[in-house]
Amino acid sequence: MALTLGCGRVGYDGLGENGPDAGPVPDTLLAAGACHTCRLQGAALDCWGCNDSGQVGNGNTDDEPSPSRITPLSSARTLAVGGAHSCAIKGSSLSCWGSNADGQLGTGSPDDEVHPTSVTGGLSWRSVAGGAAHTCGIDSAGVLHCWGANADGQLGLGSSSEAQREPMPVASEALWRQGSAGGQSTCFLAEDRSLWCWGGPPFAAAPVEVDGAPHDDVAVGGDSICAVRSHDGQLRCTCADCGEPDWEIIPSAVGWSSVCAGDAHRCAIDRAGALWCWGSNADGQLGLGDTDARSEPVQVGEELDWGQIAAGGHHTCGVRGGITFCWGANGRGELGQGAAGEPSPVPLQL
Repeated sequence: MALTLGCGRVGYDGLGENGPDAGPVPDTLLAAGACHTCRLQGAALDCWGCNDSGQVGNGNTDDEPSPSRITPLSSARTLAVGGAHSCAIKGSSLSCWGSNADGQLGTGSPDDEVHPTSVTGGLSWRSVAGGAAHTCGIDSAGVLHCWGANADGQLGLGSSSEAQREPMPVASEALWRQGSAGGQSTCFLAEDRSLWCWGGPPFAAAPVEVDGAPHDDVAVGGDSICAVRSHDGQLRCTCADCGEPDWEIIPSAVGWSSVCAGDAHRCAIDRAGALWCWGSNADGQLGLGDTDARSEPVQVGEELDWGQIAAGGHHTCGVRGGITFCWGANGRGELGQGAAGEPSPVPLQL
């Protein structure tokens, strides 16, 4: 099972380039978990894939190989998916569902939920990010709260602790913009777009500034953390499970715009709109037509209109030209094709 999944821009924050001038929500938002995916398209929220903990949110625990409409969250404006749980914000209310063994739903209870259930605390929420077994959300004032597993300090509370079943403010006075939650680590961009991380072997249990330069995106995955700088589109990645961060620059002729990290693979969209993937590929999750791993980015097709990407445990979904495609593992219905089955090493249209 995937340890962690995350994409920084999944939790759309509604902020423009220079501040809280709310811009339009993208037409489609995708978020992928260990073996399930959720999509917010227009006013409709759909989820599909494995559902043993109720993470699809359709009221049962049977795997769902076709997109299943989550009617109570029609007109939601942002979503996030963790290892086996899901969250969405409608208006300013945050609801989560699925696995809750570590309190990652924020309901105050240890019980899994098969329907969207309100996060306790009565806060107004702006964005949310889901990790393997924890969740973080930014409230309407820009304050960051995290809840769920904290054995590795991934909640940013200043020390490791038992799981927290209700939202807890991170140990920082900073205001926050967007971020990504992983398994042992969490990274967010502050209001000035500087990059901060905490938890796991690489970082302390409280937020630490990693790079003061402005960033456009950050993603924490099972084996890597990646971030895109704003001024030059530089993409840098480091290991998520090592003792010290060792940042590697990922080259691009045109610069990068966004990045997403799965369990052991990564995908990024460059400033020309091309999609590139690299890493583990045993189930074809790189979308390159084979199952050979890649140590460096390889372009997926020749199209230049990719707008969203979500990397899961062993599958990937993306939006190109307003159409959703998925590829990789499909043993639990991850690809949304109507039936579980063999993996696909090439993108399949939903």
